[in-house]
Amino acid sequence: MTFDPDGASLLPGRKVLTSMGIEHDYAISIAVQSDGKLVVTGYAFNGSNYDFALARYTANGALDPSFGNGGKVISPIGSYNNFARSMALQSDGKIVLAGYASTANGDDFALARYTTDGVLAPTFGCDGKVISHLGSFEDAAYCIAIQSDGKIVVAGQRRNAARRRRHSARGPCFVVRRKRAQC
Repeated sequence: MTFDPDGASLLPGRKVLTSMGIEHDYAISIAVQSDGKLVVTGYAFNGSNYDFALARYTANGALDPSFGNGGKVISPIGSYNNFARSMALQSDGKIVLAGYASTANGDDFALARYTTDGVLAPTFGCDGKVISHLGSFEDAAYCIAIQSDGKIVVAGQRRNAARRRRHSARGPCFVVRRKRAQC
């Protein structure tokens, strides 16, 4: 839905529903590209686990057929569940997602970069994906920003398994990480 600055709906009664996976689709973040197209990210269930999900809509709310597969992209990042939690647009139009991927090490920071047509960017990390193990059991990226020099900054949490089991009052650590894409 779209709203005026005062909160009034621009298109009363109009909404766009998009099925991304088999079931349990979650839209988490939205951005408006310079051409007026809307990009929405989150995660979707593929039948056995969750994957990063991305959709692009034209300014009138239709799925953009020039993006991904009919306007939609589903990307497995790690071995198990993958949750996109935030998105940033680069100045060249590429889209960068941040979240976390479940791996043999637990949950790790996960990034993915897509070209303007919705394909994982092969020059970023390993085939468009970066997974960063910070040394704890539960690492999760929740926010992303692109600096003016193009560097990617990601913020999230780091919580170790021992703290989790003890239910420590100290809780998870706050993490900010500036990322260079590498395998």
